Amino acid sequence: ADAAAENDMRPVIEAIEGIRTIRGESELSPATKLDVYVQSSSAHTREMLTRWRDYVVPLCRLAELHVSDVKPSKPAQAAAEIRGDMEIYVPLAGLVDLAEERERLKKEIEKAQKGISGMEGRLNNANFVARAPPEVGAKDRARVEELKARIVKLNENIMRIASPEVHIAPPANEGAVNLGEELKDALK
Repeated sequence: ADAAAENDMRPVIEAIEGIRTIRGESELSPATKLDVYVQSSSAHTREMLTRWRDYVVPLCRLAELHVSDVKPSKPAQAAAEIRGDMEIYVPLAGLVDLAEERERLKKEIEKAQKGISGMEGRLNNANFVARAPPEVGAKDRARVEELKARIVKLNENIMRIASPEVHIAPPANEGAVNLGEELKDALK
């Protein structure tokens, strides 16, 4: 019965962990009340988060918890975390200096890349491979994969918080404007 109850509460636990991860990684003060958007295709996950909303909101120090089905549009300029069958978004505009946050993320990427270079250097060194216990090499290879996945996630976060820019193309030619032709790609 305990295992079934724990499995039933898994979405709530994963949401709390995901929100705390975003708060920590984005260096958001514990005092800052967050608006959080959770999207999930699972009716069970949405139902559990809605049922336990009054527990999650104070525990994670939220202003609001929005729960919905997966939508094609994601909150703009938001930090994101994928947990289980849910996507968790915390819009950062107004909470952090987005340019500063992008720089911080770039520095984290550089640090991870240096870590990968150092470990790959050791793993490619025949003397190290011959002398090191197999578990050390396996641990380093696992850490390299972990860092590569982290870099992908950091790059996604940089793209997600990029300033939305509107690009207006100059007219292709003089004369009549054919909106159907110009917008055909957008309308597909």
